[in-house]
Amino acid sequence: MRSVVARSNISCTLIGNRPQYLTGHTADRFVVHFLSSLMNFSMIKNQKIKLKIIGINVLLFIILVSLITLNKTLIRPYVTNSFMAIITGSIPNFLAAYFISLFVVNPVTILKPKLGRQMVYTSSLIISSILTVEEFKSIWGASKVYDKFDIIGSIIGSLLAILTYEIILKRHRRKQPIIEHI
Repeated sequence: MRSVVARSNISCTLIGNRPQYLTGHTADRFVVHFLSSLMNFSMIKNQKIKLKIIGINVLLFIILVSLITLNKTLIRPYVTNSFMAIITGSIPNFLAAYFISLFVVNPVTILKPKLGRQMVYTSSLIISSILTVEEFKSIWGASKVYDKFDIIGSIIGSLLAILTYEIILKRHRRKQPIIEHI
């Protein structure tokens, strides 16, 4: 009896500086590393770093809830323009995708784990996917009516979080001295 292993190679230029391939093996390695990094948060010995990560995420959560509440109570009820109604209706999904993705960007930029970029990209994809599924089938009761603009808002929010991470990463690289090997 023969066993057949199917393997697909997907060229991915988003990982590192050169093209790499995502196979079943590397995906498994990534998941194991991602989960172990999340579990290692409790093992961070420096209490200041741990408090900084938690404090920033709590602040991000407060900003998220405040902006959604502001939109729901002060802005959305008074919008008469149909275009602005679409924008203000999609803002909660956009904000949720952006800020929840930043919950992962925050510790990754502080701790600088080995697979940090992959963690940010994967978590943003997962968050956008969950919000999209929520739009089709209400899991938590957040979405009452299907709206394609909410899905677009979720995708844009996740992409903006990835862009924010890349900008932060680029600024951190500029601050590091360049060492030339002789």
